[in-house]
This record gives sequence, structure tokens and C-alpha cells, in this order.
Amino acid sequence: MRVCVFASGTGGNLRTVLQLVARRPELLELALVVSDRPGCDAVAIARTYGVETIARDFAAACGRASDARTARERAVYAACARRFHDAIDDELRAFERRTRPLDLIVLAYRRWIHGRLLARFEGRIVNQHPGDLRALDEDGRRVLVGNNPVLAALRLGHPRVRTTTFVVDEGHDAGGIVCQGPWVSTVGHRPIQSDADRLEQVQKRVSDRPALICALTAIGSGTLALDPGRRGPDGSPSLVLDGVPLPFGGIDLAACA
Repeated sequence: MRVCVFASGTGGNLRTVLQLVARRPELLELALVVSDRPGCDAVAIARTYGVETIARDFAAACGRASDARTARERAVYAACARRFHDAIDDELRAFERRTRPLDLIVLAYRRWIHGRLLARFEGRIVNQHPGDLRALDEDGRRVLVGNNPVLAALRLGHPRVRTTTFVVDEGHDAGGIVCQGPWVSTVGHRPIQSDADRLEQVQKRVSDRPALICALTAIGSGTLALDPGRRGPDGSPSLVLDGVPLPFGGIDLAACA
């Protein structure tokens, strides 16, 4: 399975992929790394390992979402983001023509992806999300979505947090859940940004890594598939593992411990 990792930060999930490649070379190959921040650690890691890299500056091209305050500004920002990722897809197509097709995209990435890229890799993009996507409100909507789910969990008084790996679709953090990592206690952390940031770093070590390894192993071995005919309580597609339907939330690594 030829994998492309999209990365924006320190490269923790990229290192996990590299370690899995070293341990299971028959399972997957890290073919390419894409980044929206050319100066981030993940780009340096990829180049150190000799992995081909596409690094384009999203902020320089499109600005920041937080600066788009009016409806018109938000529309302009969204159109720019779509063009940015369409251009990335053009580069991916050129890479695939020059080498071989990519099988899967792994997102450790702080951008919403829409447009041609998402359409072309439908069902073949997984995202690492630092929130429990099984947590639903009374209307069946996911609670811990968006860019700061750890802080949201602290503010809601959740006693623990975990990472969710899911299949990306057009919704925001709305796709079918592949697996969820081990729990991390929130005890001793206040509902403020600095505590949320510290807790998320712990979560990256404890929950991100096993969740991503589990997902890549299941997908790479061909034992995992979407089951669009069956839906979870939030309307998301369910999954099957070795032909057996998985419960809502996918593979629960806390239960496997």
C-alpha cells in the first residue's frame, strides 16, 4: 500500500508511519509527504529519510480562516483553500504518473480538504483527530469536532480524552470511524488552552500512535472496508473488519488493552 502523509506540525504521526514501514515493509510504503507549512518539523523529517516532499505555504496563499469574518470573506477564503488543494492534487497526479498510483492519504494536517483531491481519493483518506468522535449531543451530532477538541473536552468536564482515526468525507470530522486509541485522563488539567496543549501532547504519545498503527495495519492488510449500507447513530458510515460489522466507534483499542 503506497501511502502519502499530509503533515502540518512536529511530524509525530509521520514518525509512526516511518516506524511501521521499517517494521512491516511488506505492508506499506511511504511514497510522499505533503505539507502546508514548508518550515515545519515534518518536512525536515521527511527529507532526512529521503522521502519526496511537496511543501506549499497555505498561509501565504490563502491567509488565516480566523481573519475571514464576513460571509464574503469566508467564501473567498474557502475558494482559495479549494484552489490550493486542487493544485496539490495536480502535483499528486504528476507524481503518480512519474512513479505509481497512491493508495491512501493519511492526514496529520490542520486544514479542511475539499474539491478534486477529496473526490479523487474518496474512501481513501484517513484523519487523526484528537477527540472522541463517539461523543454525541442529544441530537446525535458529534460534539468534539473542529480544531480544538481537547480544550472542548476539558470545558465540558470530560474525565478522559482519546484519538479517533476516521475516513474523511465532505463533512467536518464526520466520516466513518476506523478505530480509537487508548484513553488519557484529564485529571489535573484545567479548561484553559495551555493545559489543553499539554494534554494533547500526552495524547499524541499515548493514543495517536496506536490508533494510526491499528488503522494502517487493518487497511493495508485488506481486512477493513466501509459499509455504506449501515449507519451509526450520527449517520456516519459503519465499517466491517474481516467481514464482521464493527460497532459505532470502530476498533476500540482501550477495550483491547
